[in-house]
Amino acid sequence: MLDHKIKELKKDIAPREQEIAKMKAQTNKMDKELKNLNSLNTALAEFVAVLFKNEEQLKAKIANQRARISFQAHRIRLFKDSLYQTTQLIQN
Repeated sequence: MLDHKIKELKKDIAPREQEIAKMKAQTNKMDKELKNLNSLNTALAEFVAVLFKNEEQLKAKIANQRARISFQAHRIRLFKDSLYQTTQLIQN
């Protein structure tokens, strides 16, 4: 009777060992996939950081150009005013 019970238990153990092996393989596959996704996430984070840095540089350039345009427009206005005053003096 005891031998019979041992044989039954051994029959039950084999499928469970196969299931455990499948689960280990699946876990290993998921671990590899997770590592891959983590490395992609890291690369994307670095790329986003570079894009933010470029955005800040472009914003600074735009602000600089706007200030320069404003300064040039002011100088043009002054030149036009001076030219107008000069032509008025010449005509008088």
